[in-house]
Amino acid sequence: MHIAYSPIFSTTPYEYSVVGDAWNVINTPGFPPTETAYNIAFDPVRARTVIFGGFNGLYDINNVYDWDGASFTDISPRTGTRPNVRTGPGMVWDSGNRRMLQYGGGHFLQAQGSEFWEFDARTGSVPAVQFSVSAQAAGIAGGTVSGLRVRAWCGGESPSGTGCALYGWSASAGNWTALPGSPSNAIALNPSQPYLPTGTATLLDWTASEAEAEDRYLLGAGELAFQCRALGGNSASPSEAAVAMDHMEVRVRYLADAAYNWDFNVDNVRDGWRIGADATETMPPTGGLWTLAPGALDPRLEGPLVEVDATRYRRVELRIANTDSTGTARLYWQRSNDPSYSESKSQGFTLPNDGLLNTVTVDLTSHPEWNGTITLLRLDPVEAGTGGTIAIDHIRVIE
Repeated sequence: MHIAYSPIFSTTPYEYSVVGDAWNVINTPGFPPTETAYNIAFDPVRARTVIFGGFNGLYDINNVYDWDGASFTDISPRTGTRPNVRTGPGMVWDSGNRRMLQYGGGHFLQAQGSEFWEFDARTGSVPAVQFSVSAQAAGIAGGTVSGLRVRAWCGGESPSGTGCALYGWSASAGNWTALPGSPSNAIALNPSQPYLPTGTATLLDWTASEAEAEDRYLLGAGELAFQCRALGGNSASPSEAAVAMDHMEVRVRYLADAAYNWDFNVDNVRDGWRIGADATETMPPTGGLWTLAPGALDPRLEGPLVEVDATRYRRVELRIANTDSTGTARLYWQRSNDPSYSESKSQGFTLPNDGLLNTVTVDLTSHPEWNGTITLLRLDPVEAGTGGTIAIDHIRVIE
C-alpha cells in the first residue's frame, strides 16, 4: 500500500492498493492540513508513514504526523527540537542507522538549503518483552478470578541505567500500568550479548487478589497480559535500551462457576438472607461483610429460594471470620421433592475461631441426600454462641 496527497492546494489523502490496482480516498479524520510541498517517507521499524511540514494554504508548517494504516497522529509534541517551518525538503529512511534523514527545503522568509536533520521516533520509547495467556488455552473453565501471582525473571538496561520493571494491562484503565510491589532490579545486560542477561536474572514478584486480580484478567475476557520493561528508554544518541526475560510464571486462583454467589458487597443489602433464629445483627452488610452475634440457643441463618442442580453444583463455599466458639457448624438444605429441613439433609464442618477470614468449602459430592433440585439453604454457624461474632464475606454454591 502506498500513500500520497492529491495535487497542490488539496488536503485529500489517497492510498494505493497493489492488490486492487487502484487509488482510493482515505476517509479518516485528523489527517494533516498540508496541501503541498511536504515530506513523506516510511519508517519500517515502527511500521509508520511519516509526514513532515509543507504548505497548508496560508503558511508553511513544521508539524510531524504518523500514519499507521488506519489513522493519522500528530506526534509533533514528542519529537522535541525539529526543523523550522519549510516546504520542499528531501526526506529518506536511513536503514543503516534506522532513522529519518532530511535535507534542505525552503521558506519564503529564509532559505533552509544547508540544513541537515535526523529524526529517530524511537527516542524515549521503552522496549518490552510481552507475555500473554488465555484461560481457554490454559484449560481453565469459566469462573471468577480471585487471585494472581506473577513471577518474572528478567533484566534490562538503558542509557539512563540498569534494571527492569513489571507491567500489566489494566482493563479498567485501558492501558499498561506498573504493578505495585514489583521492585526495580539493577540487572545489566551483557554488551557482547545484548539480548541475554548477565549472570542470573533477578525475580520480579507481584501478587493480587479479588478486584485487582479480576481487573488484570480483563474483566472476563479471559486473557492476561504482562510486560517486562527496561528502566528508562532510548536516547537521542545511538545508545538504545534493551530488555531480556528468562521466563515468567503466571499463577491464577479462580472460583469455579457458581450457581449462586452472595457476596454482601452492597451496603445494607443482605442478598435475600435473613436471621432464622437466635442471632443478633451487630452490623448490616458494610464494606462486603455481614456481622452477627450468635445466640446460645441454636442460631441459624436462612437463605432465599434457589434452584440448584445438585448433580452439577456439589460444593458450598463460605468465607467467614469467627470470634465465637470453636465447634461444628452445620449446613442444611431442602429439595423440591422434600421441602423440609432435617439432620439427614445436613453436613457438619469445622469453622475456625481465630478471628481471621477463612475460606471453608463444604464438599457434598458424596452426600446421599444432596441430589435433585436444591431449593433452600440454612446455615448454623455455631452450635451455641458464647458472646463472640461472625463476619460473613460470601456464601457461594459452586461446582
